[in-house]
Amino acid sequence: MKQFLIVVAMCCSMLAFGQNYSFRVYDTKDGIQNADMLCLISDSRGFIWLGGHDGITRFDGHSFVNYNKVNNGLIDNTVIGITEDYNHNLWLATKRGVSCFNGRSFTNYIIPDTSDLPIYVRNIYETKDHQIYACCSKGLFVLRDNKFIQVSKEINFNVKGVIEYNGSLWLATSKGLYEITKEKKINVVQVDTNKATNNITCIKIYNGIIWIGTTKGIVKYDGKSFKKYSNDKISDITMMPDKNILSSSFAQELNIYDKKTDTFDSISIKSALPYGDLLRVMVDSNKNVWMASAAGLIKMYRKPFNKSRLYDSLKSPVFSAIQNKKVLLFATQTGVLEYKNGKFKSIKTGNDQFTISLFDADSCIYIGTYSGQVYKYQNGSVYKFGETDYSSSQNAVYYITSDKKGGLWICKNYNVIHYTNNEFKKNDFSAPQSNTTRMALVDNNHNSWFTNYLRLTEIDSKGNVISFSKQQLNSDSYTSIVKDNAGNLWIGTSGNGIAKYDGKNFKSYTVADGLCNNFIQSELYDSTTNTLWAGTINGLNKIMLSNMSIKVYNSEQGIDNSGCLENGLFFLDNKITMSTADGLYQYDEALDHKISNAPMINFIGIRINYETPSWDEGQKVDDWSNLPVDLKLPYNKNHVTFDFTGINLDAPENVSYQWMMEGFDRQYNPVSKNTSATYSNLPAGNYTFKLRSYGSKGNWNERAYSFTVVPPLWATWWFILLCVLLVIAVSWLLINHRIKQIRMIEFEKINNIKKITESELKAMRAQMNPHFMFNALSSIQDVIMTKDEENAIIHLTDFARLMRLILENSTQKTITLQDELEFILLYLNLEEIRFNNKYKVKVNVAKDISTEDIFIPPMLIQPYIENAIIHGLIHKDSEGLLELDFSITEDRNRPFLTCTVTDNGIGRKQSASFSEFKLKPHRSMGMDITAYRIEMLNNINRGFSIQINDLNQGTRVEITIPLN
Repeated sequence: MKQFLIVVAMCCSMLAFGQNYSFRVYDTKDGIQNADMLCLISDSRGFIWLGGHDGITRFDGHSFVNYNKVNNGLIDNTVIGITEDYNHNLWLATKRGVSCFNGRSFTNYIIPDTSDLPIYVRNIYETKDHQIYACCSKGLFVLRDNKFIQVSKEINFNVKGVIEYNGSLWLATSKGLYEITKEKKINVVQVDTNKATNNITCIKIYNGIIWIGTTKGIVKYDGKSFKKYSNDKISDITMMPDKNILSSSFAQELNIYDKKTDTFDSISIKSALPYGDLLRVMVDSNKNVWMASAAGLIKMYRKPFNKSRLYDSLKSPVFSAIQNKKVLLFATQTGVLEYKNGKFKSIKTGNDQFTISLFDADSCIYIGTYSGQVYKYQNGSVYKFGETDYSSSQNAVYYITSDKKGGLWICKNYNVIHYTNNEFKKNDFSAPQSNTTRMALVDNNHNSWFTNYLRLTEIDSKGNVISFSKQQLNSDSYTSIVKDNAGNLWIGTSGNGIAKYDGKNFKSYTVADGLCNNFIQSELYDSTTNTLWAGTINGLNKIMLSNMSIKVYNSEQGIDNSGCLENGLFFLDNKITMSTADGLYQYDEALDHKISNAPMINFIGIRINYETPSWDEGQKVDDWSNLPVDLKLPYNKNHVTFDFTGINLDAPENVSYQWMMEGFDRQYNPVSKNTSATYSNLPAGNYTFKLRSYGSKGNWNERAYSFTVVPPLWATWWFILLCVLLVIAVSWLLINHRIKQIRMIEFEKINNIKKITESELKAMRAQMNPHFMFNALSSIQDVIMTKDEENAIIHLTDFARLMRLILENSTQKTITLQDELEFILLYLNLEEIRFNNKYKVKVNVAKDISTEDIFIPPMLIQPYIENAIIHGLIHKDSEGLLELDFSITEDRNRPFLTCTVTDNGIGRKQSASFSEFKLKPHRSMGMDITAYRIEMLNNINRGFSIQINDLNQGTRVEITIPLN
């Protein structure tokens, strides 16, 4: 019971209004410099601008910012009218002239009269062709060539308003209604003075109808006739989003026009404005009504929760309520009350008047009392149910529900009584530290659950008792439990919000997820909308389970007393009803379907390195956002803070933000209520700051701002490129110089190698010549030994010719193929004599070879011919054959001469075995000298090669000689 009294005491200290409209008054305590307001408008950026005796004040739903004469240069502090033009600048009507405000500065216009004194300006009007008119105390003035000039000297009296109608200007003046035609003709429009007065206070036109405010009522003019309504002194006229006309009066009331009945209904605002005049009225895009008054800024709005007038006579907090087809009962501190036929009737329960819980069991209603006794109410009669234990004064029956077999669970303070089979069984689910069990529930699996201030307990269908630990639910105090259509359990806690249990796991939802408070007093599940309602000590939560979105209801939504009593949520008249200490609040779903517009985002400014910069004259700055255009920040001014505001005048407390820095962030930051975003040490680069603002319905707007952080000189692309080019140039010069040095060294080496190679070749040729001479003379010696003088003379002649060719060729680097063939044939003739024509010689020269045009190194082929004869043919028993083939081949577009020396001798392997048993040891130097010679030649001109292949009979040698 102590907990009940605490809640009651808290709730009783708060005030409530029992009507369909709520009011919020903003005055000096909210930040307004001077609460005596004279005019107001809502601009295209979503701000409300107030005019009064201390300049103009901007309001974004959260805070007020003032601009006045002393601090900002306004022409005069008394602002009587405000208008926004098509360029979104504000025009201000003051006692000393006109000011135009572009968001950063004021441009002032003084309208002097004949005595050079400033003229009092009452209002500003912009026509369709963007002409600016000033309604003044001495006529109507128009802005031309940056000056205000009088439209007509005939109208030199007080003009309070002007409109365009059928191509003419219609003026509301202190002397009646005037028309100024296109031809500048002035007509007096007679308004029936029996119905109204010529002292006109304001004039507006909506949907082709002119509405005229006077000191004696409001007049409608449809172009043909006038019709007057009320006798109030009208101060302003506006139109609501539903096309109905709304007017304000000096009598602390509003008048709303009903088109169906062609009448005005009055709404008193004395509760919000107990004194002073109501001067201006305005309706924003969310249908909220705003009023400028002597008491400050007043907001009037419809609310989804209303205090039920039907139950005003309860005069006691309602702890439980039951409604079925037969009866409607309320459990209160003063007893059970039955409501029937518009009247309340007290249900007597003996001395147990303090009733807490009610339970509908179809055939009867069970009543739980604070004393611990349970009663049955059936057919208008009350019976005691069971016996009570009066040994403890703390024995209240907090909750009653039924089990699957028709028995009852009675939560009776420390104990839970289970009534089944006409027996009562006592349980204490909080032992050994006994504490109150507040609620019981039987789930879809017929398991029973109990919420206790110390633990959560389950009794399964088999009777097993299961207690859940604090670690599982992150809480040790439980207040309520309900189940949804899917069979999930939702457990209210005292301090840790709501826990969802799906049969396996617990998941908590707290203030961090959008709840208004973590101390849950009561829960109610609406199966038709799949919605969970959770009442707390500080407001009501509506949780849409389909998407887990949460909406909060408090004083802004009509629950002026925001503290919900324990088990204080129930259905009455099919409406969600919340019980508080001072009455019942019922939910009107139709009024909650109004979708607020997405908050309008406005940048307020930017701070660089923690300071608000003063921009250079050359830097263009957007006036209203105070953000520079094409901002380029130096690299050392890269700590940036954006200040912004999202305007949702319907529910400013529900505005939240997300942002990201494109070029720095990979994704949007988490949703936040902060109205500034800071980025430190941004590296050089291009950035776009993207900002989203979210409203109460999740709808959102987005704005973006791009800027650049300029890199330092040494990090600019052109400086880096210049350095790279410089390094490349220096490197190229050094490398090129080194290459030249290397080339010179290599050139000298090559020349030296060539000289050495040539000298070695000459030496090898000189070394080879004696070798050949020895072999040739040996052959002639053999002929002479046979005493064949004639052949000896012939062979000596051939030898002489051969010696001459050797002497000539040895001095040449290259000779023609013709000369080489002549040398080879002479050599072969001598060898035939030597070996008695033991073999035949066949020479084949390809037809495409011109032997006189091909140059080759001299005496390169002869050693291989000699080798074929000496080691292959002379050892053959049968006649041998030596075949020479000359052809031209190409490899990679390069010509080569290929000479093939083929013999059908005994082969290299058998020849080697013969050489081991020679009578006269003979070392052949020709092959070694030629191989080394070819190696030297390749140092000069790559491409020389020798390939030796063993055949079935004999050997083939391919000699390849490059021809360039």
